[in-house]
Amino acid sequence: MKLTFTILFLFLTLANAYGYEIDRALAIKAIIGEAENQGLVGMTAVGEAIRNRGHLKGVYGVKSKRVNKAPKWVYKQAEKAWDDSANTNLVKGADHWESTDFKQPSWSINMKETAKIGKHRFYRSGGSK
Repeated sequence: MKLTFTILFLFLTLANAYGYEIDRALAIKAIIGEAENQGLVGMTAVGEAIRNRGHLKGVYGVKSKRVNKAPKWVYKQAEKAWDDSANTNLVKGADHWESTDFKQPSWSINMKETAKIGKHRFYRSGGSK
């Protein structure tokens, strides 16, 4: 299991290092779907975790039906959050998150909780608790 994770982590790290980027429009949709009601800081935190993750796989917000109904100002805020997230460290390397409305998710048991921002807890893969 550790070997598989290590290989996946190295692949994603190298993919990011060699210029593979997350599609900006999809990242903005994901931010809206995940954190529309979290303000600029909450949206930036989610954007940062998406960047740390290196992909949108498993980010359910990107397919949220709410995204298409979001007002223009929310899109503008999500665009700013995505841009800002390239230069912030709010989530301390986290690449996963979950709403505080739920108990600690089982997938996070072996992850380190790095931050709580708005209604999200952020977790970093590969870290010890």
